[in-house]
Amino acid sequence: KMKKIKMDIDPDKEARLDAFQKRYERFFQKTLLAMLAGLVPRRNIPDLVFTKERDCYTDHEKIVLGLDQPDCETDAELYAFIYYVLGHEVQHILSTTQKPWVYGITTGIKHVVDAFRKLYGYPLTPIVGEANIRAVLAKMSKDGHLVPSYDAIAEFCHYICNAVEDGRIERHRSGMYPGYGRYVRLFRGKMWMRNIEEPLEGAVLNPEERLGLYCNEVLSLATCHVYGKDFWTNYCDEPELITVDKIRRHVTKAVYSRKCKQCMSECVEIIDIITPTFVEAFISNPMNQFMQFIQDMLSQILNAHGEEGFAETKESKEQEANGNGKNPFGATQLGTPEVDEDG
Repeated sequence: KMKKIKMDIDPDKEARLDAFQKRYERFFQKTLLAMLAGLVPRRNIPDLVFTKERDCYTDHEKIVLGLDQPDCETDAELYAFIYYVLGHEVQHILSTTQKPWVYGITTGIKHVVDAFRKLYGYPLTPIVGEANIRAVLAKMSKDGHLVPSYDAIAEFCHYICNAVEDGRIERHRSGMYPGYGRYVRLFRGKMWMRNIEEPLEGAVLNPEERLGLYCNEVLSLATCHVYGKDFWTNYCDEPELITVDKIRRHVTKAVYSRKCKQCMSECVEIIDIITPTFVEAFISNPMNQFMQFIQDMLSQILNAHGEEGFAETKESKEQEANGNGKNPFGATQLGTPEVDEDG
């Protein structure tokens, strides 16, 4: 889970958020029950928790809804946002299952560690379990090699898996409930408009900038079904476009996946594409600053796109997506798996 963003709330705003929660909390609790009625046992319906922060996420035991949202200046806007996020987190509970989720993140972590083992000439023997992965990193560090922390690698892999799975579940829910697609278009559109790319001005991107670009495009393509704002203006003739197009093909397959396992397999492919840049970014960044760089970079992207997230999971029966359903944005730059396979 990403580092929480702490913000001071002025007294007037805090009073408004308190009044909003008092007025609508019971309504959204009933809405949650209605969304999950007949789909999960009553005893497994999560608690609903309101906070005065921005973070919104679920761990299956609870759904946390942060009321301090910068795009919501009125109660009507905040009401619509909470309804959107509640549907998003409910779909995580229905469609994002533990084994595939853990597979995506842990396999991605192993592949990043393997890139460093290959770089330093270590044998690529199988690694099983977090403790063994940490031990491999510790051995390379003890031998005098620069390696990132396990937590930095895990944060990167979690970000990729969460960003892409967010796009898949929102597309699935929009196909099941067309009215929900209006909320997706509204808030993802606002997030996309906030996400302004810096002009390239003919400069060659350094590894950190390329890593930020690729991570941003993963989230934009998966959740908004278009490239990041000003991407074509800045990068249409640049080598980064080739890499982003490779990423796009796997994002497309992931978002159109019927099952979480298929989506996570594509996430691993995306991690593999970005890993060389991750390695370059680490090598060019002092070791004690890299974790902070990863956190700051991903937080900056998530600030623009929103803070919905998925933390830990527990096993549940997965609700399969309709692989042929329409996406909530109509014709987009994401494409379809069939078009990509046909070239």
